[in-house]
Amino acid sequence: AGFALQAVGLQSYLLRATKSSRLGMGSAVFFMGCTLGGALGNLLFGPVADAWGYRAMGSMMVVGMGGVTVASLVLLPEIPLPSLSGQARTLRSSFVGYGDLLSRTQVRWLLGVRFLAAFTWGTATFAFPYLLFVHTQVKRQPAFYAAARLAVAACAQILTGRLCDRFSV
Repeated sequence: AGFALQAVGLQSYLLRATKSSRLGMGSAVFFMGCTLGGALGNLLFGPVADAWGYRAMGSMMVVGMGGVTVASLVLLPEIPLPSLSGQARTLRSSFVGYGDLLSRTQVRWLLGVRFLAAFTWGTATFAFPYLLFVHTQVKRQPAFYAAARLAVAACAQILTGRLCDRFSV
């Protein structure tokens, strides 16, 4: 739940902070932060896991995430919300119209395709590093594989962002 709140909250922040003509690159940089962060985390914590074990790695991660949370709360500037024309939104009114959206066949297909792609990618994300570890018995080997994969993904994100801005997608 924490990751979901972070992702949705940060995307909302991004949408308010970025001009629509630059949203492609803004999104690319936003998602690249997660991608490159994962790559660097793998490069850093693969050797930590080899040297001191997973318990030490997990403890360092908890402390690091606590620091990131505090820094986000303190350092991110406030971006004013658009005016609601003097009306306060209720929780119920926030969901008006989504039933119509979800009843559309195209939207349900899009959700299904998105789920299937995420499901299969999630399986591969687990299986490939695991198989590397089983084959090599070196804890840092899957981490280096993941770092390389994420570095390539970050490059693709920047290219995609530029193309989206260029062609107004």
